Amino acid sequence: MNRRDFISAAVVSITSLNSSCEQIALPEGIQRDSASTHDKSAANPPPSVVADIQLDEFIELSQYLTGESKLDAEMGADYLQVLASHSEFAALIPRLMTKYRQIRKQHDVEAAIKSEIMADAILRIPAEQIIYLWYLAALYVSNPLDPTNSATGIWQYNAPQHYKDGLVWSVLRAHAPMSYGGPFGYWKDPPK
Repeated sequence: MNRRDFISAAVVSITSLNSSCEQIALPEGIQRDSASTHDKSAANPPPSVVADIQLDEFIELSQYLTGESKLDAEMGADYLQVLASHSEFAALIPRLMTKYRQIRKQHDVEAAIKSEIMADAILRIPAEQIIYLWYLAALYVSNPLDPTNSATGIWQYNAPQHYKDGLVWSVLRAHAPMSYGGPFGYWKDPPK
């Protein structure tokens, strides 16, 4: 599945009235704890999780995963923090970044990401979450009310200011619902 198809599927899934979403199943060797919700009080991830992760490398990987060349570094820092502090993804982010450091030196980085990250059952999980964060400002996590049910999952939105800046709205050429479309009075001018 190419990036656009993946993003289109994500957009359809969040705008669908059907509330049942397929949960990301963790592969063997990765354990999900019983309280696998994002702890909002955990403002900072453990230092060991992000110590070796450079923001510019995270942004660069994000650019490949999203297909967007201009990504905001402040949002990137926030998204790295969100991933590193989430119990479902904290252990996977360093593994993903280690793999990216190995393949970023290859001639065809996009092909290497497709074959060595997106085709890998474990590394694909945090890579998809990075895409979700940039496009939807949300993580797709296990349902805290039923964490053992692999047929359910929930969208967990993060900072409200990121919602309106999600890349999905530029793809759809629309402003985010429940957010303003421009400064006061913007509606008086015809669309461009």
